[in-house]
This record gives sequence, C-alpha cells and structure tokens, in this order.
Amino acid sequence: MKNGVPVIGILDSDGARVSEGVSAIDSYAAILKTLNEVSGVIPTITVVAGNCIGTVAYIAATTDFCFTINDISTIALHGPQIYASTLGAEIDVANAFTAQTHNELTGVSQFLADTEDTCYGMVKKLLSFLPSNNLEECPYVMPNDDINRQIAAGENYVYDPKELIGSVADNNDYLEFQQYYSPEVITAFGRVGGNVVGFVANDAQARVGGHGARKAARFISLLDAYNIPIVTFTNCAGTPVEKERPMTISNMARLISAYSQAGVPLVNVIVGKAIGDGYAMMCPKSIGADMVYAWPEAEITALPLETGAIVMYEDEIGKADDGIAAKQEMIDKYKLEYANPWQAAEQGVIDDIIDPAATRQMVAAALEMSISKRDSKLAKKHNVTPL
Repeated sequence: MKNGVPVIGILDSDGARVSEGVSAIDSYAAILKTLNEVSGVIPTITVVAGNCIGTVAYIAATTDFCFTINDISTIALHGPQIYASTLGAEIDVANAFTAQTHNELTGVSQFLADTEDTCYGMVKKLLSFLPSNNLEECPYVMPNDDINRQIAAGENYVYDPKELIGSVADNNDYLEFQQYYSPEVITAFGRVGGNVVGFVANDAQARVGGHGARKAARFISLLDAYNIPIVTFTNCAGTPVEKERPMTISNMARLISAYSQAGVPLVNVIVGKAIGDGYAMMCPKSIGADMVYAWPEAEITALPLETGAIVMYEDEIGKADDGIAAKQEMIDKYKLEYANPWQAAEQGVIDDIIDPAATRQMVAAALEMSISKRDSKLAKKHNVTPL
C-alpha cells in the first residue's frame, strides 16, 4: 500500500491450527481488515493453488480478483470433519466445493484455468490491464489497429456480444471477467485506441437476471475504483416476469447504483432492445452516461411491443373484425410511433443514431471526448449499497 503496487496472494491452506486457539482466527480477521482498507487503492489478487478451507475462504472472496484451477482449487468454509460431526454425513469437500462450483454457481472466483501455468499467464494478462494503484493510469499500449476500422455489422447482422466486444477492442483482444457466472451478462477488459476500457454487454437473447445484474454491478465498481472507462452494449428487454426471484429487485438496484456512482467515462450503445426497466438499469443518460448511441433497428420503449400495442390501441383491436391482423397492425404502429431510436433521439434520451459498422469509431470518439470529464459528487462518507 505504501508503494502503490498490486498484491498477489497464492493460497493453499487447510485452515487455522486448532492448537493456536482464537488467536489464529484473530489473525485472519486482521488480514481481512487490511484487505478492506486497501480495497480500491491497490489491486488485490488471489490464486487458489490448493485447498482454501476455513476463514481463509473469506480472503479469496474479499480480494478484487480470485483465480482458481481445475482439479486443484477447493474453497470451503469448513473441513470434512466439521461437516461430518455437524451433519452426520461424510462430505467430499474437494468434489463439493470445486473451482467449477465457485466460477459457475457462487461467483467467488472470476477466472478459471486448466493448469497452474495457464493460471499464472492469466494473472499476467489481467495485470496488463490494471494500474498499479488508484492514482496511476492504466498501462497504455501504442495501438497498431485502425481506430476507424469498420466492424462486420452490416445488413442482416446477428448480434453476438463477444464478437462485438472483440470487434470494437484493439486487435480483437479482450479478457473476459467471470466468464462462467451468469453468462447472460458479459463483462470484459479490453483496449480502444490503446487505452484500457471495461465492457458490459447483454447477451443475444436480451436477458438479464439478478445474478447477472450483481455480476455487472461488482465489475462496474471495480472499473470505477481504478478509473477505467466503461463501454456498455445494451440489449435488454427488462426483467423476465416468469423468472422473477426474491433477490431480483435488490440485485437490479445494485446495478443501477453502481452505474450511478461511477465517475469514469460512460459510453452506451443500444444495439438491440432497451425496454422498461431494462432501459433504466443499462446506463441511460439519466443514470450518468456521457454519450448514448443507438443502432437504427434498436427498440427503445417503456413496454414490450405487444403489451404497448394492447395498452395504446386496445379499442382499435377490440373493434376490428380480424383481431389477430389488427393486433399485428397495431404492434407495427406502436413500433413506428413509440419504440424506435428516432423518437428516443427526438426526446433527447440518446445522442445519435449510428451506423453499426462505425461502432468502434464512434465509441473511440466518445471516450476521447469524455476522458477528462469532471464529475462533482455530493459530499458524503459513502453510499448505502442496496441489499
């Protein structure tokens, strides 16, 4: 912390020595306190290169980044003896709390490697995107990729978030963050014009869930802590009614809160749907975006097309002889009048409608324009995070 450099911890621990008593746990608590003190000041990274059992598991979860290795890493709060004595059943900790489990289900680990050597290579690549501390700039790499390069997003283009991130990033190079956790939201590090940026994108199905929102919120908080600009590709139809869960509202609120608190350059490109709460949570101008662009075929509206058509033109549909044909006609009318980027631009909620092929060029220009932004926040100790 004094020298302003990242800390990398390599963990392999079966837990505290019982013979040392509570002083061992107290020492763990001191480490955890220090990690929280340096959070957002210097990057902290853990590599779980064996067992990570007991209170040490909180260390893996507290650091900014946690790497795990297939068939090697185990993260659990208790050893097999405790599970056996408490539950009265044997639990194979190594198979129950694997690297895959913590990448796919819990989100404790953000990076998964097949071997230790691959893991250390991934750590080096991550460090190439990070500043040494929150007062330094991220490593700049002289670009050899044309900033005005057109991307392959012409007529009949099928949106693929990872392909789009690669197309916009310099040399199609990026590092995905939490690749296996809630894959309906894609988060990644990359560069545009030699400068490090973070990408947040919805998947092609325009989905968002509570875990995905939580994943994006934490990533945005990390980027903001280390002054890394954020590029968002929005394709969000809102919260699925059939999949609403008890934590959905609070997790969506976390995402909105993360975008609202971010003081770094924020660029949003609406590439597909931005409907209802899906519009509100994916960094619109009112939340803090510096520039918002939209592709010509984007759907930007308060309600899904069918629902909006029924609400707005219920009488016309009800009086028609052919209700099905009338409903489709009203859906087309609703899209023409209320659910397109042209009316959004007219209302001032987006800045421009752009050619999809020019997305890299427009994103680079927006980042260059907003890189020196000054964002005045109200004086306070910190936000109260939505729970």
